[in-house]
Amino acid sequence: MSSKRDIKPIFEIQDSDINVSEIMAEIESSLKKRNLDVNEIARITKLRLTPETPQGERQFDPAGTAHSFEKGINPPGFTNPIFKYIRGPLRWFLVKFIEAYSLFDKKVSENRIKAFFSVVYELVLLRKKYETLEKKFFDFQKEHIELKAYILGKKEIQSYYNPDKPLEGGIEKSNERILEMINSGEKTLIIFPELDNLLQKFKLKQIPHLALLNDKREYEYFKSNITNDVQLVSHLEEYQNYSGYKNIFLSINACKLPGWLLEKLIFSIRKYSDSESKIFFRYSNSSLNFHTPFQENLQSKISNELLFHFLRETGYKNIVRHTVEDGELSLITFQKV
Repeated sequence: MSSKRDIKPIFEIQDSDINVSEIMAEIESSLKKRNLDVNEIARITKLRLTPETPQGERQFDPAGTAHSFEKGINPPGFTNPIFKYIRGPLRWFLVKFIEAYSLFDKKVSENRIKAFFSVVYELVLLRKKYETLEKKFFDFQKEHIELKAYILGKKEIQSYYNPDKPLEGGIEKSNERILEMINSGEKTLIIFPELDNLLQKFKLKQIPHLALLNDKREYEYFKSNITNDVQLVSHLEEYQNYSGYKNIFLSINACKLPGWLLEKLIFSIRKYSDSESKIFFRYSNSSLNFHTPFQENLQSKISNELLFHFLRETGYKNIVRHTVEDGELSLITFQKV
């Protein structure tokens, strides 16, 4: 084992005062004396030394930052063409001089190093307090949404379908796009399907499905003309039967729904759906009606930037924005962790 470690060490410490071989020998000797618990090993492997940060930002590593500050100056490797004339005793003397100066610099800078470590320690404490406050805020936000959904959900039922749309319209291209991403046999829950031939396509492709509707007229039409796999739901915010579905498809423009209901849906799906369930989410902040200058104000406006952050914080993964054509609703897919 020692010969393999000499060829390719497990880790490398660039400090002349530390002997890696001695450290490794001491670690191996200590491990041989201990009766290691499998659960303890599993717990240690899951530990993270740095906190999670938003995508694109660099993670703050207190240990690495402190080491970089304390380790001092490293002798040059003389690989730069500038040093090609520094050879023999002159190179040896220069290396020894830099090593000696590094030790001297550490000694005269002890107060500065102590002050720096105090700052790093304070930053770690502040980071921990921030994470605790962030978690509390997120819990309060979820509780606020639950209460808001409970209060507003008691009001008169509102229909979200478009009564001016033909009941037997051809299937939209954006729905065709989603059908291509769902395999045959994958049980799918469709929330508020639009009044086109989408459900007929699901039957032809042999995709088991259930459609949730909240409008009685729309429900009766689907029930008598298209499929029996429909369910009338008066209060969608109280629906919890998301388990058993490989795909969950919010069919209508999400911006037609009030913001509190969208948040409630996302939290409920996260809580009650199966692991790895895939969610299809479509929206547009405008009505996409180009035939009139009078555009309707939709109930919600979705921020593209904040949506991804919100989904990550809620506990979703594989968040993807799909390329769509002009005039189509924006399409986002994401999965439960």
